[in-house]
Amino acid sequence: MPDRARVLTVVKRHLGMYAETEARVGVRPAKSIDEVEGEHRLLAERALQAAVAGLGDDVEIEVEAFVDDDPVPVLVAVSEHLDLLVCGSRGYGPLRAVLLGGVSRRVAAEARCPVTVLQRGVRASLEALTSAAAGAPVGR
Repeated sequence: MPDRARVLTVVKRHLGMYAETEARVGVRPAKSIDEVEGEHRLLAERALQAAVAGLGDDVEIEVEAFVDDDPVPVLVAVSEHLDLLVCGSRGYGPLRAVLLGGVSRRVAAEARCPVTVLQRGVRASLEALTSAAAGAPVGR
C-alpha cells in the first residue's frame, strides 16, 4: 500500500456562524446553518490544500475538514482509523496548557492510536519527527 497521510482540521462551531444565517439585504435569502457550516468546512479544506501543496507527491495526501462544537470527539473518532495522529499545540492558556494544550492533552489521553504532540513553532520534516530518539529535541 502506498504511503498516505490525512491532514485534518476541526473548525470550532461558534455563535458568529448563526449570525451568517441572517439575510443582510432583501435580495439575498437567508442561509441555513448547514450551508454556513459547509462554507466554513470548504474554506478550511482549501486552506489545508494550500498548506500541503508544496510538500511534493511522494506521499498521497488527503485533506478533510470538520465543523463541530468540540474537536476532541472528532479527532478521537478519526484516530480509530489511523496509525499515528500528529497534533499541534497552539500554546495558549495557563502554563500547563502551553506544554500540552487542552485539546491535545485530551486527544492524547483518549485517542485509539499513538499521538505525537508538537509544540507551537516546531518546524521539522515528518521523517525527522518519527525517527528522532524518544526525548531528543526536534529542530525548529
